[in-house]
Amino acid sequence: MAMEKSLQPNESTQEAYLTAFELIRFGVLTASPYSKSYSRSSLEVNLQPHLTLVSRVLSLLPMSFKATPWSGPLNRDLLVFNSFVKSLNRSYRNLAEMLTLSFFMNDLVEKDRKDYSEIANR
Repeated sequence: MAMEKSLQPNESTQEAYLTAFELIRFGVLTASPYSKSYSRSSLEVNLQPHLTLVSRVLSLLPMSFKATPWSGPLNRDLLVFNSFVKSLNRSYRNLAEMLTLSFFMNDLVEKDRKDYSEIANR
């Protein structure tokens, strides 16, 4: 029973799960590199495909960082993956906003509510 409870997605990981499933469906969440046209560092050449996949999956999870600027090397392949994730999340947000707007304009929702600001800040 406790194991089942730990597998339940919470509010912070639901978006990561949905994004992962959509990226798998679109064939983006894979272990293969996106491009071979940019130069690779010796660190990236030695990177195994399974490590690439793990880093992509873990980059979907919400994380908190220290307030210090990043000074390490950048993985361009992970930056490309991040642009796919940002684009997909932006599309989700636009879809939700357009559906909400359509509901209000077509008079499909109750408009006498007093907690609109609370709903908007969730």
